[in-house]
Amino acid sequence: MSTVFNRIELPLRPSILSGVVAALPWLAIAAFLIVVGYTRIPWFLGAVPAALCGSWIYFRRMGQLKGKTAVTSLLLEQGQLYAQLGSGERKPVSPSPASRLGRRLSLLKLRANDSTVRAYSAILIDGGTICHGNVPGNEYRRLRVWLRLGQHTLTTRTGATND
Repeated sequence: MSTVFNRIELPLRPSILSGVVAALPWLAIAAFLIVVGYTRIPWFLGAVPAALCGSWIYFRRMGQLKGKTAVTSLLLEQGQLYAQLGSGERKPVSPSPASRLGRRLSLLKLRANDSTVRAYSAILIDGGTICHGNVPGNEYRRLRVWLRLGQHTLTTRTGATND
């Protein structure tokens, strides 16, 4: 059992559903701007194109996996998590406490280890009977267990035996 968490490869596939999830906050902002713009403050309508542009950027980055900073796969190797980016670069990352893990949907905020300001986001959706996910189920479950139970606990246990 000690080698279960040594290596996890989690390729992400383009997914319309993950793109919609990524775009939802921007679409909510656009809807708010439209409602307030038509009812009270007309100049709010001028910001609607910016909100729609934001929704398109996030849909493209996290749904279609396009762009240099799009996370296209995750790799856990010897206790270190890496994000493969759309630029082809592999970055060592750490999961942020702002990440949200669920059974079918996980929203990951990943901090780059070599930067204090750079962060990447990934939406992981495990497929079910109704929708197709963007990650393989077994690898997704293994990564979720690693993230939930604590990275330090599992990586220190992988080399030790408990007699």
